[in-house]
Order: sequence, then C-alpha cells, then structure tokens
Amino acid sequence: MTSTRARPLPADQRRSAIVAAALPLVLAHGRSVTTRQIADAAGISEGTIFHVFPDKDAVIQAVVESVLQPGQVAVDLAAIDRTAPLHPRIVAIVEILRRRMTEVFELTAALGLPHTPQPAAHGANAGHGSHHDHRRARMRELSVVIEDLLRPSADQLRFSPEESTRLIRLFTFAASHPDLTDQHPLPATEIADVLLHGIAAHPHRCTTGGPSC
Repeated sequence: MTSTRARPLPADQRRSAIVAAALPLVLAHGRSVTTRQIADAAGISEGTIFHVFPDKDAVIQAVVESVLQPGQVAVDLAAIDRTAPLHPRIVAIVEILRRRMTEVFELTAALGLPHTPQPAAHGANAGHGSHHDHRRARMRELSVVIEDLLRPSADQLRFSPEESTRLIRLFTFAASHPDLTDQHPLPATEIADVLLHGIAAHPHRCTTGGPSC
C-alpha cells in the first residue's frame, strides 16, 4: 500500500513549498482561502501547515513577503544578455518588471488592501522607519542590476543609466497598473517603444528641440 503522507522536508523547505502552493490560492480567494485548500494544493495534511506556521494569517503574510522579495526578479534580470541590442534588452527588462508588478497589484486587490503591502519587520530590522528603509533597499538592489544592463548602451541613451532606470521603473509601474490604464495594461513591447521613442509619430525627426518636438 502506497503512503499518501508528505515526504519529510526540512522546515525551511516545507515552508517554501507551502508558500508556493498558497500563492495562486491567495490571488484567487484572498483572505477567504482555507488551510484545507492550501494543504490540498501542497499535497500535505492540514496539520503539517501548523508545524511551520502558527496560523493562516502567517501563511498569507509569508505569501506577501515572497512576492515582495526581489531575489528572483534580480536573478531573472541578471540573466538578460547585456550584449543584445538595446530595444530587446529594454523589452526583456520591462517584461520582468511588469510580471512582478502585476503579481503585486493582483495580491493587493485579492487581500483588499488600499496600498501595496509591506513585508514584516523582524529582529534588528524592526522599528520605526524599517518598512521604508527595507523597501528602499529592495528597490535599490533591482535598480543596480538594471543600471548594469543599460550601461553598455549608455551612448545611445538620452539620460544616464541611473536616470534611465528610474524612468523605466516609473513608466512600467504606471503602464502596468490596472487602475491607471483603465484596466488595459500595456504589453512590454509597447512600454519599451514609448520609453525609447516617446509618442512622436516620427521621433527620429525631432532633433531640433523646436515646437514640433
């Protein structure tokens, strides 16, 4: 007879597996998701959840933190070919940022939050201003990777790699947000085209700085 019990895993691996299984359920059901649903999705008993999490709210908070952490996003960005032409490089950057931002927007909506959720502060990071500082550190980590991707084409950019990175993130955020786009977020290719060429019909002709530019 084959056992249906979950294979024993170290606590950190079990925690990661539960969070991965819970993410699509939280996006679909918000806070009404049940630990039974999460357990079924993870292929474990409901009681196994409580070996690594004190309650369902702790699972949801762990899901939030997994979405907000920049680790995988930074890895995906770093994998982009720095020798590729500028346009496809920008498209690749925007696609990765857009995917992450969309997930954050969907999580915010699913949990009924008025603004982007923040990761919990622990230990030395707890205290006044820690959320803000932690968020800035996460943003800076991603910015450094993007700046490095843009630096080989600095001579093709109107702005420095640092300022270009800021503009890419700002416009990708606005162009990906469902409310700011009337529920029609722009695809990555269109975002990249506007970033590189603006909205002029013939951007290559706008070189004089006159009224038509």
